[in-house]
Amino acid sequence: MILLCGLLLICSGLIDAKLDIILGDPDVQVGNSILLLCKADTEGDINWLKDGEDVDTDRHVVEKNDESSSTLNLKNVQLSDTGRYTCEFEDSNGNKKTTNSQIYVYKTPDFGQTRTFHEFLVNQTAIIPCMVTGKPEVEIHWFRNDRMIHDDGRSHLKILPDRTLMIVGIQHEDRGTYICEGKIKGRPITRNLPISVVVNEPPTVLIHEEKKSVFAGPNTSLSIACLVKGAPVPTITWTTPSSFNDYRYSYNTDKSELTISAVTRSDYGEYICTASNKIGESSAIFVLDVSELPTVVFTENKLSIIPGESASVFCNATGHPAPAVQWVRKDTQQKMSGEPELILENIMPSDGGFYSCIATNIVGTTTGDFQLITWPETPSQFSMSAGSSSAILIHSVSVQDGGSPISYYILQWKKPSEDNWNQNIVKPAYPLMIKDLEPYTEYSVRIAAKNSHYQGNFSTEQNIFTQSRREPDSPVLSLSEKKLEKNSVSIPIKQLKDGGSPILQYIVRYKGSKEKEEWTENTIPGNSSRIQLNDLQYNADYHLEVYAVNHNGSSSPAKVNFTVPQPISQPALGKGGVVGIVMFIFLVLMVSVDAFCCYTNHCGLLNFLARKLLGHKMAETKGIDEEANNSTGDMKLSGLTLPRGSIPKLQAPNGAVNGVHSEVTCDKAPLTKFEKKPESTDPTAEA
Repeated sequence: MILLCGLLLICSGLIDAKLDIILGDPDVQVGNSILLLCKADTEGDINWLKDGEDVDTDRHVVEKNDESSSTLNLKNVQLSDTGRYTCEFEDSNGNKKTTNSQIYVYKTPDFGQTRTFHEFLVNQTAIIPCMVTGKPEVEIHWFRNDRMIHDDGRSHLKILPDRTLMIVGIQHEDRGTYICEGKIKGRPITRNLPISVVVNEPPTVLIHEEKKSVFAGPNTSLSIACLVKGAPVPTITWTTPSSFNDYRYSYNTDKSELTISAVTRSDYGEYICTASNKIGESSAIFVLDVSELPTVVFTENKLSIIPGESASVFCNATGHPAPAVQWVRKDTQQKMSGEPELILENIMPSDGGFYSCIATNIVGTTTGDFQLITWPETPSQFSMSAGSSSAILIHSVSVQDGGSPISYYILQWKKPSEDNWNQNIVKPAYPLMIKDLEPYTEYSVRIAAKNSHYQGNFSTEQNIFTQSRREPDSPVLSLSEKKLEKNSVSIPIKQLKDGGSPILQYIVRYKGSKEKEEWTENTIPGNSSRIQLNDLQYNADYHLEVYAVNHNGSSSPAKVNFTVPQPISQPALGKGGVVGIVMFIFLVLMVSVDAFCCYTNHCGLLNFLARKLLGHKMAETKGIDEEANNSTGDMKLSGLTLPRGSIPKLQAPNGAVNGVHSEVTCDKAPLTKFEKKPESTDPTAEA
């Protein structure tokens, strides 16, 4: 036991004691205090060192809490207190262990008299200083919009050697708040100073239209926009040519827009927009010319004419001074007539469109448009190509619209062997498309155009072959030819159109009609001719869906419903039944043979049973019958001939009473008439 205790003491001395220094933030501002706690997991002596020397206990307090912990209280720390503090521990066995912690003492960055507001004129070079003091060394960084400003030599933002921010050619967009950050070098101690920068700009005034002529009239209004730029935001004032009608003048909120309602001739003149701020003043002039421009009125604004007919329209142009009139074709600017009346003869589809009546005087020009609408032209120039999904694409249809935009195209197609045309009406969005055609098939195609009023003639036929492949059509299921055997069903499947690509497989899905019953899904080869479903439930309705799949995708499903009926109960003939039938036939044969033997030769089982049940009566009756049927009048027994009326005297069998009754059995009768019984030794008496 003593040896064991000694070993334990030696082992405990060999195990290092756990030693930790517990403190808060290692960064301490000058003048503050910090507490360090040294904690061991065993008892011993603790000593505090700073940079390898004993702590100055005259300035700082060392206190022993218990046998395993001690605290060091650094009070009113100074920059000189920065250093490495060591907790030295020694246990009762003389084992020593140390642990260290670093303390950083700093003096908070101070921005002193640094200005926090700067004001510059646009395009000036702005100098924004930031003076920061602190201990240890302080680094200065500039930030804007949460991003550090770097002087890469390419930006107009520069950082001078003394960390002053310089903005070369400052602009209005450079205004805002800049952050000067003072950071203790090597430590996460920072302090920020927001500095506001204002960029002033003298007012500038811009009016897009320096002069404008308008119609005079109660429904005429005019707005004059004065675009002003400057910082601070300039104040806007207006000077008008007349103050008598200023009740018709209105302004928006900042007075940058003047609106004149019900313009009259007296509103003619100069309008001056003036902008001013503390930096300066600027103005711009707008000249308003109010006059009576020509007006144009047509007898008919729109005419619809059938090709081959004629039409005329009159342009009534008024104004001051009296305007001159000129008719032109609007789309080509072709001059038509210099008279107020325009006459068009033998109208063709190319004549459809807009015609402009231009009325001009010294004040200006007014144009009115007249629209002539006729049939669209017969399409003659277009191209076709075979598109995807068994479609025909029609490109670049060139056709005169007859004066009204083409609203629709009528597309017609048919096979060469067909008499009737198929038709589709489509909007004029190129390419025009005819869909759902058969692949690798020749079609004749023709088109016609329709505008808002008339439909034109059809084009000449053009032939094209479709060449595309597509998804297959839905397979055809012959439910009337289905075969139902017990709880299995077989349904023929046919694929009429494969979309120009061979059928890869069929996806077969089926489920019962009961609620929440899941679909069962199988796949069968693409060359299958029947669908075989096995192990179905009796007396149940089923839903069946079949999809055809080729390289281009799957078809829409073919859907059928069918019922598996309850089977009709039929008696089954098992092995036992077969055995019973065989035994019955065998028994009938035996009885037949036995009966034949009994009634012919008085032998067999039936004869034996008759004797047992009826005794000698049966035998006597049968003997009398045989005697009556004997044609010779003699009775034959056992090969002997006796005269009629004689009674043979037989030996009484054992057990007979007085030896009077005799019996004749089949086993004693001769098998044939040639056999004779041996002579009896017993005496026979005749009656």
